[in-house]
Amino acid sequence: MGTLKQAEADLESAEANVEAAAANLRRSKAMQTQTKVAFDRAKGLFAGQLVAQADVDVAEANYLTADANVDSAQAMVRQAKAQVSQKSAAVAVARTNLEYTVIRSPIDGIVVARSVDVGQTVAASLQAPTIFTIAQDLTKMLVYAKIDESDVGRIRAGRHVTFRVDSFPQDQFLGIVREIRMNPTIVQNVVTYDTVIEFDNPELKLFPGMTAYVTIPVATAEKVLKLPNAALRYKPPMAPDAVRALYAKCGIVDGEAAVRESKPNEPRAQTAIVWKLAAAGQLEPIQVTLGITDHTSTEVRSVTAGALRPGEQVVTSSVQSKTLPRRARDPAVIRAEEIHKYYDLGETPVHALRGVSVAVAPGEFVAIMGASGSGKSTFMNILGCLDRPSSGRYFLEGSTRRRSRSASSRRCATGKLGSCSRGSTCCRARRPSRTCDCQRCTARCRAPSAPSAPTRRSTWLGSRTARRTILPNYREGSSSGSRSRARS
Repeated sequence: MGTLKQAEADLESAEANVEAAAANLRRSKAMQTQTKVAFDRAKGLFAGQLVAQADVDVAEANYLTADANVDSAQAMVRQAKAQVSQKSAAVAVARTNLEYTVIRSPIDGIVVARSVDVGQTVAASLQAPTIFTIAQDLTKMLVYAKIDESDVGRIRAGRHVTFRVDSFPQDQFLGIVREIRMNPTIVQNVVTYDTVIEFDNPELKLFPGMTAYVTIPVATAEKVLKLPNAALRYKPPMAPDAVRALYAKCGIVDGEAAVRESKPNEPRAQTAIVWKLAAAGQLEPIQVTLGITDHTSTEVRSVTAGALRPGEQVVTSSVQSKTLPRRARDPAVIRAEEIHKYYDLGETPVHALRGVSVAVAPGEFVAIMGASGSGKSTFMNILGCLDRPSSGRYFLEGSTRRRSRSASSRRCATGKLGSCSRGSTCCRARRPSRTCDCQRCTARCRAPSAPSAPTRRSTWLGSRTARRTILPNYREGSSSGSRSRARS
């Protein structure tokens, strides 16, 4: 304010100087007129020889001096006017700087955050500081979702999505995908892409910064035949030769033969074999081509071998009679049926395992494989009786171990099961390797006195039929060692 007042005073002083210079110009013009008249009179008198030549020269000099004074006065007027213009510009600059001291919002809205306090200096240096964060319209909001690189290729702009928030767990909100940004975000070798989702918030229930759990449908199938995923995982308790004989009888081609018969560049359709109960109560295999899945049910696109109609019963699990001998009742040493495991994180259950089933015969080597966070450690803890499943059944040599976490169960599992992880080998019938640090295994394991099978580990592994049980990598799932990823 003081700078503006000083500039205005300087402007008034410059305007006064203009008036003074104008008055001086008028006086100079009057003197010019007077000296011109005197000079003309002297010339007339000199022509009549009434005055001397010296008087004429003096009159002429006075006239020329007056004329020069007029030019000087005009220059003074122009200088004073220039000073007025300069002082007017200074006043304009001071007034503009004074207006900058009043900070106005560029938009109308709601103040979300205040970054400064009263009396704090907010002068900008290289960039303008943030003073207030203002939301223009909270009835129109955006969700920034992190989409994994394996799923981003199936998402398109314009798709309808649903999401939930922790504040309103029973409410479901709708939105539309507006943009998929191509700039990747890499955190610990995990690549994600930002997807912008627009939604309406008319009741102002949702606030900025909330965590949203987004579901984006990528495919829809209506009025189709579907199967429970448990039926796709079911394996009948039959000998391999008997299963192959049923396959040949029903005209089913196994997976390896189908790969050999397919063309190199031809895409392979995902097929599966399910079992249904025939009229006589016998199991009948059906080969189907699968479509989309929601991890609970799977679409059946076509039936390639056998017949399957809506409403027919398919087998998801089977229970052998307890009156039969143990070997005839269940030839498998390990049998896990529909193992589910979840952890409660607040009001949201986080699934680590979803319906995992596996059967291991005596002497068989099985590799539990899956991506990071798919639940491998959780599944191995359940098999070793170190943890219990949330649902499902676990049999060890025909004896259920679903509810048992006692020391006797762990000793029983340690004495009957062998495991190999990262070069370590723990088994009752073989000596532990150098990298094994299992104290219980070191105390109990011993070399066989008269082994009936090759004792060398490489020969023993090569002489067995290796199978893989691949655990699906659910995005919302977590293993016992990486549960913190559940909310990312």
